[in-house]
Amino acid sequence: CAEGGFCVLDPCAGSGTIPLEAAEALGLVSHGLDKSLAVVKGAQANAAAAGLTAKCTFRQGNARSLDRLYPPHSFDAIVTNAPWGVQTAKSKGDGEPLLEKIYRGLLYSGHRVCKPGAALVILVLRWPLVIDLTRRSGLWRVVEVLPIRTSNLTPVAVKLERIDVDEPKVQAQMRLAQLTGYFDFGGAAAAGSASVEHAGGGEAQGAAAAAAAAPEEEEAAEE
Repeated sequence: CAEGGFCVLDPCAGSGTIPLEAAEALGLVSHGLDKSLAVVKGAQANAAAAGLTAKCTFRQGNARSLDRLYPPHSFDAIVTNAPWGVQTAKSKGDGEPLLEKIYRGLLYSGHRVCKPGAALVILVLRWPLVIDLTRRSGLWRVVEVLPIRTSNLTPVAVKLERIDVDEPKVQAQMRLAQLTGYFDFGGAAAAGSASVEHAGGGEAQGAAAAAAAAPEEEEAAEE
C-alpha cells in the first residue's frame, strides 16, 4: 500500500463491514472494492460516519480483475465474504459455473496483487469448489478450513497462503495459452475434495498459467 503498514483488501466489500472493522479494531490500512458504484458510495459514507476515511478506501471494480486496479505486491492479506451462490444461482440459473469464474478470478488476480507469503481468507458456502480451484491453481496453499455456524447456514472460512512462483514463466505460458486458445480447467483433482494437499511444482505452474488468462476473457463475455 502507498499508505505503508499492514494493508488489507476486501474485494467483495459491500457496505464495508470488513475494511471498517479492520481499521477500527486493528488499526489496519484497509481497501474495499465492489462492482456497484452505489454500494461503493454507501461504504464511503459509512467510513465517513465512523471517522475512518484516513484508514479506509473504497472504489468500484471487479474482484476478478484486481491486477487491473492495484500494483503487484500491494497487500499483506485479502479477507472477504465472497458471494455464496444462493442468490447467484437463483438469478442466473447456473450458480456453480458463475461462482467458479468469480472464485478462480479472485485466486489468480489476488495472487498478483498480494505480497509474498500473504494470506487470503474467504468465507464461502461451497468450500469444496474453492479447495479444488486452489489446488489446481498452484498459487495458494490451504492452511485452515473453519466452519462457522449461522442462523440457518454453515459457511466455511478458508484460509490460504500465497505461494511464490516463477512469475516470468507463468506470464509467458499465460500469453501462449491466450494465443493458442487452449485452457485446461479439467485437472486431476476430484470436485468436492476436502483435501488440503499442496499442489506445487512445474505442473501446477503450467496449470496456473493456462487458467490465468480466463478471467479477462470471461469478464468481457459476462459484461
